[in-house]
Amino acid sequence: MSLDSYLSNYNSTLYNNPAEVISNAEFLIRSADNKKKIAEAYLLLAFANFYAGKNDIALENVAIANTEALNSSDDYLIDISEFLLQRIYQRYNLYDFSEQYIAKNHSNYGITIKSTQYFNQGNFEKCISTLLQKSKLTVEDNLTLSKAYLKQHQYQKAFNLLQSLEKDSSFGIYFKTRIELFLGEYYFDIRDTNNAVNHYKNALEFAKKINNPYLIADAYYNLGSLYLGKHSIDEFNIYREKYDSILSKNILINQKINNEVFHHQLKVIQLNQEKDENLYKTIIIISITSFLLLLSIYIFILNKKKEKLTLISTIVKTIQDSRNENIIEENENIVKSLQKTDLLSKDKEYAILQKLDSFEKTNKFLFKNVSLGLIASQLDTNTKYLSDVINRHKKKNFNTYINELRIKYILNKLTTDSNYLNYKISYLAEECGFSSHSSFVSAFKSYTGTTPTVFINAITQTNKI
Repeated sequence: MSLDSYLSNYNSTLYNNPAEVISNAEFLIRSADNKKKIAEAYLLLAFANFYAGKNDIALENVAIANTEALNSSDDYLIDISEFLLQRIYQRYNLYDFSEQYIAKNHSNYGITIKSTQYFNQGNFEKCISTLLQKSKLTVEDNLTLSKAYLKQHQYQKAFNLLQSLEKDSSFGIYFKTRIELFLGEYYFDIRDTNNAVNHYKNALEFAKKINNPYLIADAYYNLGSLYLGKHSIDEFNIYREKYDSILSKNILINQKINNEVFHHQLKVIQLNQEKDENLYKTIIIISITSFLLLLSIYIFILNKKKEKLTLISTIVKTIQDSRNENIIEENENIVKSLQKTDLLSKDKEYAILQKLDSFEKTNKFLFKNVSLGLIASQLDTNTKYLSDVINRHKKKNFNTYINELRIKYILNKLTTDSNYLNYKISYLAEECGFSSHSSFVSAFKSYTGTTPTVFINAITQTNKI
């Protein structure tokens, strides 16, 4: 089968048994007799490893294919290799590297990646409108569209789309797994826990068939979250331990991914500037700035994962401490302890977290008069509950929470809109809601480890090169 046949046939071996395709692709690499065939074979191997959940190996493969495609100026292979590069970059929140390809990729691949980029930035409306411009949506497009509908709380649209996908027998196991995960998320959102459990377990069964660690981890995490909401601590602990085991391995892979991105970007620069007399100086500058950006992105990813683990551990510790006390206490004390634990019920806690998530997407944190009381009123709760949820789940106090949301907002502007690189620091401070220049600089340095001026200069220098 050709590369096109593998990719366009959603029930091909690639999506049902990627391990078999890996063996075939490795054979093709050994027997290839020209550079184009080598590039195609490495691309096939990269896609197979990607769908098998071996993203670090997939990135190595696609980097080789991309280099060969650039050397031979093969536009078709360049487009496909950059499509997969973008997917891996986006999986690891490396949006700066992903965006460099979108503007020049005008194929259907480019539209798919652009919509995914909007989704990852939290711009779900733009994601939906971009996808609906396509005359024919791929299964990947439909999955992104359904996920965006869920994020927008358009549950009926999400359900109708997912149900039609579920009934389609032409999809391989990889896509069936993701469909089941999204259906589980739909039922979880509408509080139908029984159906949610069934779909998450179906997803886990499918994921194990293709042995994809990322999909397996997603299923474990979702099942753990669901059982936590049901106060089924034994089941929660089972899935938490399994999730933690996979996550610890994935963190090591994240580091390998960042290293591979750095080396591949360096190769691309060398290809594009090999006739430049100042190549050595250029590579040194790019290396330093790229390394600093990669380091900040990598730290950001680790912090995100740490926040998830801390959230789970905090809740579990609270519940387990309560259970240990109850074992020692008499029956009357058990009742009192449980009543105390349920002062803020898990349903209320979950509802506040959901509303906080929605609040973060409204940019209302940019208002200078934002306060704990104001947000509590908007979220239909009180300051005590809201402060408690932020302290335990965000692992920071209210002021730090708001400041970090503002810094993330301005970082996104600086890295996606070059006009912001020319604005004064005082304007940037005012733009993201800070009342003074000094408080903005302090918050920026606390979050990124560097000052706004140094950060802007690094990006500007990189853009010039």
